[in-house]
Amino acid sequence: MTTHPLITSAIQTLEDPNTPSVVERIAVRVVVEAVETGVLPGASAGVELVWAWIKRHPSDEPWGAGINAIDNERVRADVLDVLRRGDSGSGLIPVAFTMLEGAGHVMHVGDELLADLVERYSSGPFLWAVASLIARVQETRGVAPELLLATRDRWAASASPEARQQAAHLFVHLGDVDLAFAETMLADDFVAVRVAMADSLADLAEHAAPARPLLGGRLVAERHPAVRAALLRALAAIEDEMPQARS
Repeated sequence: MTTHPLITSAIQTLEDPNTPSVVERIAVRVVVEAVETGVLPGASAGVELVWAWIKRHPSDEPWGAGINAIDNERVRADVLDVLRRGDSGSGLIPVAFTMLEGAGHVMHVGDELLADLVERYSSGPFLWAVASLIARVQETRGVAPELLLATRDRWAASASPEARQQAAHLFVHLGDVDLAFAETMLADDFVAVRVAMADSLADLAEHAAPARPLLGGRLVAERHPAVRAALLRALAAIEDEMPQARS
């Protein structure tokens, strides 16, 4: 496949150490959009230049969604190295998580790596990124139920409300409706956790009929309007899945 002259020029621009920063940004955008549209293979050497630029300017974001199409083995190895080092001050960690979620890399994210990331980042500011990656891997290839359950229970037992909220979100990916777990989360002190749990039951409405008494009881006791709304959504979603509603 012949590379378009504009893309060739952009790559040459990124190779030149004397290129002004503003011109580099334009070149990065050109290469990433070429990858996103399929004009340039995601595994091409040109994307290594983009990653090198990102490492120098992690807070700049001229790349858009195309960064998720990158599928370069060397870039992936370096992204994983960034996450293993855990250099939160560099600004690269959220970018690295974003790249791993992309179609080019997500199929290479195994359960062993996910377990390692859960271990490293469950107590820090990037827990949301780990949770997002788990969800992405789950929808792409599936995650071992044992790992999902262990992660859910770890986060549910955390003193961090953000972790408990993510535990409630993770509930969806286990499929089965664990009423004891749902009851605990719906009684949590933090509104966001209770809302997340109710929303997860709504998402599992097809299997959540046994949760109707629990949701009804919580609706009577609940006073926060956001949680009440989420409980009502869950009850309505379950009702819609009942046999008489579909007949």
